[in-house]
This record gives sequence, C-alpha cells and structure tokens, in this order.
Amino acid sequence: MPGKLKVLETLYRAGRDGSKIWRIVAAILLLCAMSIAASAYTVVMRGGRRIEIPESFIVTRATLSYEAAPGIGVTLQMSTIDIPATERINSEPAGSLLQRAGEQPAAALRETGTTISAAPSPRPRRTITNRDLEAARRAREKSEVAYERRAKELGLPSLEDARRRSDDESRRLKENARLSEESEAQAEVYWRGRAAELRTEFAALDAQINYLRNHLAQSSRPLTISSYTTVAGVWRLFPIRRRMPAPYITHGPPLFGSTGTGAQAVAVIGFGGGSSRSQVLVNPASPVDIYGRQSASSGPWGIAPFFAGYPADDSSYERSVLVTRLRELESVRAGLDARWRL
Repeated sequence: MPGKLKVLETLYRAGRDGSKIWRIVAAILLLCAMSIAASAYTVVMRGGRRIEIPESFIVTRATLSYEAAPGIGVTLQMSTIDIPATERINSEPAGSLLQRAGEQPAAALRETGTTISAAPSPRPRRTITNRDLEAARRAREKSEVAYERRAKELGLPSLEDARRRSDDESRRLKENARLSEESEAQAEVYWRGRAAELRTEFAALDAQINYLRNHLAQSSRPLTISSYTTVAGVWRLFPIRRRMPAPYITHGPPLFGSTGTGAQAVAVIGFGGGSSRSQVLVNPASPVDIYGRQSASSGPWGIAPFFAGYPADDSSYERSVLVTRLRELESVRAGLDARWRL
C-alpha cells in the first residue's frame, strides 16, 4: 500500500510539472491508480457475480468483512463465496484466502503488542452484604417518615393503617374466593345429584308407559252379546187368566224348583207385565191347576226352550282406567322433560 501511494504521488508531480498532454495522461493514470487502490481485491460469488472490495478486509472461517465506506461495514458469508475462483482471479495460491483467517489475529497481536487468552476470564462476582443494603434501608426509613408527616398534614391514613387495611383486604378477598369455590363445588354436586334423580325418574316413567302401551295393544275389546242356557222338554201351558198377552221376559228373578219324583222340574217364570202372569211346568208329575190342585184337564204338548241370560264380561272400564293412567304418566314425563331443559 505505501508503494502504491508513492506511485500516485510521482504521477501527480509529473502531471503538474509536464506539458498539457502529459498532464492528461497523468490524470488518466492517476484515476486508474486510485481505482486500483480503492478496489484492491476481487471476490467471486458462487453465482458468478464479482465484488470489488478494499485490500483491507477481515476473514474468518465463516465470514468475510470489509468497510465499503467510512462507518459502513459489509459482511459476506464464506459459504456464498467461490473461494477457488476468488483466489485465481486475484493470482493467489490455493488456500491463501482461508489462511488470512489465521494470520489476521497474529498480525493484530503484533501491532497492538497485547496478548489475548484462549478463553475470556469470568467476570468477578460481587457479594452483597447488609452493609451494602444499609444505605437503601436508611433511605426507605426516611421516605416513610416523610410520608407519615405528609399524611398527617393531608388527613390521610398512616402507613401502618394503610398496611393493615391492605392486609385485611387481601384476607377478605382470599376468604371470598374460598367461599365462592366451595359454593361452586356444592352447586355442582347438587346438580349432578338432581340430574341423576331425573334420569332415574325418566327411566321409571318410560318403563311404566311402555308397559301400559304394550298391555293396551295386546288386549282386544270383548263381545257384548250375552250368553244363555237352553233347557228343552215337554210342557203344558195353563194360563192364569183366560186371555194372556204375548209372553216376554220381565226384570224379576226366575224361580226354579222340582216336584214329584224322577227327573221332573217345575219352573215359575214371569212373562208379560202388569197383572198378567204365566208359569211353565217342565215335565210335571200330574196336571196342576192354578191353585195348586190336580186337574184332569189337558193341554197341548210341545218342546219348551228355556233361556237364562247374564251380563257379558266387558273390560271397557279396565281399559279406560289404563288409558287414564297412561295419560297421567305421559303428562308427568312431559313435566320432567321441561325441568331437564332448564
């Protein structure tokens, strides 16, 4: 670098002392020399781009740094530099660029005359004692005294009262938080229990409703025709009065009995209404008059059908009771469903 400066100085003096043409040549040579001095090293990037940098630069194993202008530094990553091409374009032997990384620290040591240890020494630790804290304690006490005096002047609570109120407020907040947590836990347990009870009631009601529905579906309405019994035999009809109306069954209960010996029976059944009465004698032993005396008169013989009816077994009442119970259970379940949604 000093040799290049001497060349520039010589060219400048020659241009100042020579002719006009020589001055022009000297100016051109001066510009070339300045450009060469300014860009003394060429860096070839891996993409082929070339960067002209000053001769003074710093190389490490990972970076290459140089100063593009006063106060403006540029750092290039060594992984982006084509090192063999850079060494060839600068007419340097192979490996010379990386050798700068080891030579520069030694040169810096020679220039400064100082030594650098391999590992920086640890910073000394400072132990703080009560003597060091004494000044802070005195300042705090002084501030408290000033606060007490100012609080009395303004009618504010003292520092001790403020601390006591703060402690009371803190304890009250903690107690409220504890009570709130306990209340939430109790509410959760209560509602979980209520939910379990409602689910149990739902299951019981569903079972009863399903049973009633199945029972109503399986049962059918019975026939309303009354059953009857037929008794046949030879009969002789004697009217109590001369003119007997057409017989029909009255609401009075029938009377059954037997007279004589053998397979004989006498039945007195009411026919007609009002004062008209008749009787049917089934296989009588001898003719009997209207007063219970035997008579020699005879009448026509024939077949005597006998009907005795009784009410049929109708389950319509039981069915209505089951339907009513089913409607009650369904209404109860609807109420539980509404409570479950709340």
